[in-house]
Amino acid sequence: MTTYSAVRDHNQETLRQAIIAAATRLLQRHGGEAITVRRVAQEIGCSTTVIYSLFGSKDSLANALFQEGCRLLNATMASVSLDSEPRQVLARLADAYWQFSQQHPHYYTMMFSGTLAEFKPNDESKQEMENAIDMLIALLDRYRQQGLVAAGESFVQAKMLWAALHGVIQLALAGHLHTEQIARAIYAQMVSTMVAAIVLP
Repeated sequence: MTTYSAVRDHNQETLRQAIIAAATRLLQRHGGEAITVRRVAQEIGCSTTVIYSLFGSKDSLANALFQEGCRLLNATMASVSLDSEPRQVLARLADAYWQFSQQHPHYYTMMFSGTLAEFKPNDESKQEMENAIDMLIALLDRYRQQGLVAAGESFVQAKMLWAALHGVIQLALAGHLHTEQIARAIYAQMVSTMVAAIVLP
């Protein structure tokens, strides 16, 4: 039997998702500066009170957006097959990271470039962010146990690889690498160099 509370909770979650979708549209069209409670309320056609009742504050809404970006990133990384030799797997993961940045640049810049003014992710959002890097660290740990990667700490190697990937993507998104073709070539060369430094011949 369907209860009132179940219907109420379902309707609230549906509304919550609609508000996040409206905020995402604003983020895509106008960037992080457009994410205000008033602008989101206008986008979805409701009062600001509705948004505050569901999220509590602008920061809570921003965290919901941040976590949605993390969810998409983690799903993209999790789709990569790990059943190959280490060089191929790391190259595929790097390619998946590139694809995420190109398909969801609004989320990417929000998550890594601070486009939401004065927003600081809460602990839950930070953990969502760490999930993707934790997967890479665990993978490098496994390779290390098999004697397939260079000496060092998996945490440090994972962060170094992430920093290198991020650097090229940031330059590409900002237009400093001129064309997507040039940016993609630089990215591929950087990935090859980093992977060669981590994986034993």
